Amino acid sequence: MILDVAKTDHKLFVGKIASCLKGDVTLDAAQLPDHHNCRFGKWYDSEGKARCGTLSSFRAVEEPHARIHAAAKNVVSAINSGNRQKAEELFREVDGISAEIGSLLDAIKGECKH
Repeated sequence: MILDVAKTDHKLFVGKIASCLKGDVTLDAAQLPDHHNCRFGKWYDSEGKARCGTLSSFRAVEEPHARIHAAAKNVVSAINSGNRQKAEELFREVDGISAEIGSLLDAIKGECKH
């Protein structure tokens, strides 16, 4: 089911940003997908909208999904410009949005019978 895959992809994405913050990997903010180009975003904009678009939980995930992608890019940009303190502050935002998205994905899974 795409929503299970989305939760896994989401955790991997946040983990990749955390690894960048720790200095384990180097990322380019321009290379990170936006909320339309990740696997969930592609599903959300097409099949998801057709199957679940009327659900409030489905509509509710769009804004935090866009925010987490933007925040992740900001974390990587801050790291790459040498502003570690700002990157750490921004990552806390990513972490908070991440929990919100996880709950919303569960809600969609419960409501959307696809």
